[in-house]
Amino acid sequence: MITRRSLINKYISKEMYLDLLKITMINDVDNNSKYIWCTEYLKDKGVPLQILGSGTNRFGITIDGYAFKIALDKDGMIDNQREFLYSKEL
Repeated sequence: MITRRSLINKYISKEMYLDLLKITMINDVDNNSKYIWCTEYLKDKGVPLQILGSGTNRFGITIDGYAFKIALDKDGMIDNQREFLYSKEL
């Protein structure tokens, strides 16, 4: 089995992933509010992030010079999966 290092897992625990997922799965709240809640949550947990901004379904942050896109809803999750698949070709 190959063990791979994950930069984002260095800063975001499994519990934090689940908390972020709970925020993003709230259906009666707009994505702008989810974006604010998620970034405030990460800041409160001490994640050393810089905010890049938000789009329709995802928001971007940098940690240690690496960019991460975090989904705000199911469409954003699909976008992340699609981008991951396409990045192999690019």
